[in-house]
Parts: sequence; structure tokens; C-alpha cells
Amino acid sequence: MDNRGNNDWDDVISLGSQNGTKSEPLFQANKGSIVDIRDDNTNFYAELISVALGSSKNTVFQFNNPLYVSFMRYTNSQGLSAGEITGKLPVSIPQGNNPQDIGHGNILYISDKTQASGNRIEFNGPASRNGGSTVGTYTVYSMNKDGRDSQTKDKQSSVWTNIRSGSMSIAGFISRRPDIQPANAASVQTGSSSGGVSATDRTYGIDPVDHNRQNIWVSNGTKNQPDWCS
Repeated sequence: MDNRGNNDWDDVISLGSQNGTKSEPLFQANKGSIVDIRDDNTNFYAELISVALGSSKNTVFQFNNPLYVSFMRYTNSQGLSAGEITGKLPVSIPQGNNPQDIGHGNILYISDKTQASGNRIEFNGPASRNGGSTVGTYTVYSMNKDGRDSQTKDKQSSVWTNIRSGSMSIAGFISRRPDIQPANAASVQTGSSSGGVSATDRTYGIDPVDHNRQNIWVSNGTKNQPDWCS
């Protein structure tokens, strides 16, 4: 979505759920599906997908062998940054996240702030190339901070080519340590990064809930891959 300006609480997709079940995901994309959600709203409090009201329990965003999943915040239709992230609330407002590092992405949001809620996003592994029982892999891209110094610039965007699955809890504005398999996956060298970033790094790793501004998953079984995969 383009020309959205700086508008708080203006989520792209807003859903309602209070008593979910683990066996019935609220948002589900299955084999061969394509999910592509992009927004150039610069306000931190305008997620791509949110369950903003109520005490949500066992709310699951589930992706089972999708062909392509792309989440892009603060991004215009040319794939460029829409500008500085805005929307910090006054410190006096308890609900305000007000991260010291406004570079956090805040792509997904579910209102219940407890880890015990069971709210999460999960990517289940794609089928192998030969169609057997062996689980295949995804290529995953993430973009995080602005890259205003040499350290963050080298780690601003990363690509992992061997991710089998991933699961992350969603607790308000906070994500817990993600469960990425393989846990020791390291990013590859690209034109903008020297690589070697752990997929579970709490600042620069794979985290579509909190840290990533852009997060893309592509099944390695597809023949059509984005330019950044080459």
C-alpha cells in the first residue's frame, strides 16, 4: 500500500480472536500459496497484521510449505524505505513501546503480552525437491536497522539459504527468542553483507515479529526467486 503517510493504529490487516485453538490457526497459508503484504505507513503503531483487541489466546499465524511469503514495512512500491519510523508515544502512556532504537520493525502484533498465551507465528518446512519425506529448506531474507554506522550497515540485511522451519512467540510488542531450524544457521555473503549472522541473533537475525522491517521466505523448490537470492 502506498501514500499512507504517518497514521497510528492504521493496520493493514486487523483480525479478532480471543479463544483460539492450536489446531485451528487464525491466519493460515498452505502449500504453494503466495502472501505478499507491503505498506509504506511510517508509524510504528500500524502493523501489517494485528490482533489488537481482547485477551487473545492460542492465536497462530501458520505457514505450511508456502511458495513465497513477504512482509515489508516502511517500504514503498519501488522497494525503498518510506522514511524515518515515526509514532513514539509519550513516556507517560504505559501502552507505548517507545523503543530506544526506533529501528525495530513491529510487523505483527497480538495484544496479549504473556508468553503463556500461546500466540505465535510458525513456518513449517517445505517438501524436498524430490517429493520425498525429507524436509526441504527456505531461503530467508531479513532487513533490520537503518545501517547508519559500519557495524549495522554490514548486518542491516541478511540472507539464509538453509532454513527448515521457524517459530516465534508474539507477545504484544515483544518477541521471545525464535526457534529457528537449524539453530546454527548462518547468513551467506551478499553484495551488502559479509555474512556469518546467526539466524537466531536477537538483533540481526530472523524475527518478523519485532526486529525485522522486511522478512521474506521463499521455498527453495521454486524456480522463480527474487533478485536478492542471486
